[in-house]
Amino acid sequence: MVCRAFCTFYPDGTDSPQEGMLVLDEDTGILHFYAGVSANSRFFFSLGPENGLRLEKLQGTFKLRWHAGGGVPAGSLIFGDEDFAQRIGQCLSQVAAIEQQQPTSLFHTAGIKAFKRVALILAAAFFLAVALFWYANHFFYRLIPPSWDRKIAELAELELAAWGERCSSPQTEKKLKKILAFLVPPTTVYQYELHILRSEVENAVALPGGMIVLFSEIIAQAKSYSELAGILAHEIGHTENRHGVRQLTFRFLLQIFLSYAFGFADDFPGAAADTGLLLLLMKNSRDHEREADQYAAAKLADLGISSLPLRQFFQRMQKKYGQMTEQVPVVMLSHPPEAERIEFLAQYEMRHSKKLRRAQSALRAELRQLLSEKPLLAASCQAKRG
Repeated sequence: MVCRAFCTFYPDGTDSPQEGMLVLDEDTGILHFYAGVSANSRFFFSLGPENGLRLEKLQGTFKLRWHAGGGVPAGSLIFGDEDFAQRIGQCLSQVAAIEQQQPTSLFHTAGIKAFKRVALILAAAFFLAVALFWYANHFFYRLIPPSWDRKIAELAELELAAWGERCSSPQTEKKLKKILAFLVPPTTVYQYELHILRSEVENAVALPGGMIVLFSEIIAQAKSYSELAGILAHEIGHTENRHGVRQLTFRFLLQIFLSYAFGFADDFPGAAADTGLLLLLMKNSRDHEREADQYAAAKLADLGISSLPLRQFFQRMQKKYGQMTEQVPVVMLSHPPEAERIEFLAQYEMRHSKKLRRAQSALRAELRQLLSEKPLLAASCQAKRG
């Protein structure tokens, strides 16, 4: 089960608090802090039992402290959700109970040889289970018909209201849909939709089945439709590779694996009810992000659209959020580092420069003009500040 609460992060040694979202994964007891006004903003750091979590009750609020180190910055988190605090307390109590258990001595009940045989059998069983899990994770999602993807997305669509309000900017949507039609592969099995969500977060979401949601701030920050074309191509890459469905199947397979391998109790009906929320909270793996970037690079080159505007967008994001993400170990980042993505796009365009130039010569003047325009949002879609 996953729950969340708005909170404020107070880094030690600075007077600059950071508003954000604290997400608790009750299955693992891990807390994830996302800097920004919604859970789909920038991931900052994670906290687990190894960080020595301490929950304190203040006047009307709760303070969470921990041991810094290993990529986790020193500081504290303040929030006011009492139910959320109780859930954290329950997770901490379970960890404490496990740590207090005294290990039984097998050496007094069996010989060394018997113990080694048992250990060998357990190790073999564990590696077999891991191998089966890996195989199922890479192939099980293919058993789910693509026609189900849209139904899965509808569960997540209900949760979108928590991140922002859907809005209408007819001229902007008309132009984006015109670009979208060029980016979608002719062999796709999906009917693509595009929606705008009014939000202060620069983000875009690809839900299974062809629904792409652009947050209004990412449109406002774009210098041209060429930048948004790269972002749309990236999100289409997620959809065509079924990354959302693959992430969900991984999650549920992991729950089943832990339940049977280690006896962890799991509320499967509750987990199924949270499918929509999970789909929005889960980050794509770095491999999935690279696959989506690969699709975007290839599609842009095929159409004769340079990836330079997209690279410039990434450079601005790197400059804006670089200090925040550089404190997080690369292994904990859901996206590859921006510098790596910029380098990949530049190298791909260089390797396929001839194909790009040929396609540019055939690029329709109407589309070329559209790509150079600055996106303008209707007033009803402009995020409210402060």
